[in-house]
Amino acid sequence: MTRNEYLSTLETELKKRQIGDAADIVEEYEQHFAFKLADGFSEEEIAAKLGDPAEIAAQYEPLSAEKPSGRKKSAGLIAALKVIAVSPAFLVAFIWVAALAVASLGIVFVGACLIAFPLFPQGTLIIPYMPYWSGAILGAAIIALGGLMTSLTVWCGALTAKLMRAFSHGQKSLLSGKKSPPYVVFPIMDGKRRRRLRRFTLILVAIFMVLFTAAFTLMCIQAGALGFWHTWGWFNYVG
Repeated sequence: MTRNEYLSTLETELKKRQIGDAADIVEEYEQHFAFKLADGFSEEEIAAKLGDPAEIAAQYEPLSAEKPSGRKKSAGLIAALKVIAVSPAFLVAFIWVAALAVASLGIVFVGACLIAFPLFPQGTLIIPYMPYWSGAILGAAIIALGGLMTSLTVWCGALTAKLMRAFSHGQKSLLSGKKSPPYVVFPIMDGKRRRRLRRFTLILVAIFMVLFTAAFTLMCIQAGALGFWHTWGWFNYVG
């Protein structure tokens, strides 16, 4: 079933049952189609996930139906309890995303320090002793690793935002007392952004692997041993 066929059938079923806000309901499902089409789903797939329009329309109350007096109060209480229960999880998610962002910046800073080796004394706490060019290549590899951490930060941030929107969607549905189209969390971003992030990540993985291997190989050659860290006394440093 295509989008137009689905929405037309839904509107017909709603009017048949004398649902007062039929236009608003159809508009909400139309927006759901638009969002999921942007995520890469076909119209037929979205219609199948939403279910039979007649069954959806049957779950709404006719215009003449009276809602129980305590229904709104009960829904408000449930919504408040859900907020209290879920808030700590969202707080942890925000802290995790912030920690990833800080770690990304820290990793990039370390890589930049290795590339800017002449600006720092050799054998300091910032940079242990190593020949400049092998250290510079290692620094570039570490910066690529920082980029990978940035990709993870973006993904986790997008996931957190999508989960928050899903929770908000559920809360609105609960408070309004109306059935709403399901909010699908995955995929967490539209196809174009997802492809860009995947391409960026794959490029950084390749760069990191090539540069790290090159730096390790060069250090072994310059130190004349596989355990170059022992030759240069990295773990013997006491200040």
